[in-house]
Amino acid sequence: MTRDVRVLALPALPEFAAATRYRILQYVPLLAELGIHADVRPFLSNRTFAGLYDRAQALRTAVGVIAGMGRRVIDVARLGSYDVVWYSSGALCAVAALMSLVIRRVPVAAPELAVTA
Repeated sequence: MTRDVRVLALPALPEFAAATRYRILQYVPLLAELGIHADVRPFLSNRTFAGLYDRAQALRTAVGVIAGMGRRVIDVARLGSYDVVWYSSGALCAVAALMSLVIRRVPVAAPELAVTA
């Protein structure tokens, strides 16, 4: 008996960003057809991303980045319930480096996969 594969996709930017749409979101429906279910959890929210370069929203942006760090802490706690982590390290290199270290230290159990043509 095979089971579905669970993927935790961690892009830096939300769905408003073209990078996330083209690198991750366009593949989610196709992967689902193959029994690979992805939970997409971006670092930044759409609201934070929308005001990212607006100096008048600097405080809101800072709070949004701190909230993103909090979301990543929660994501680390949930790593064990996923088979694969799809990680995009495009923003905040220090956080990306820390996530890479944490992900590498989580024990991995290889799921049994059946691929049919």
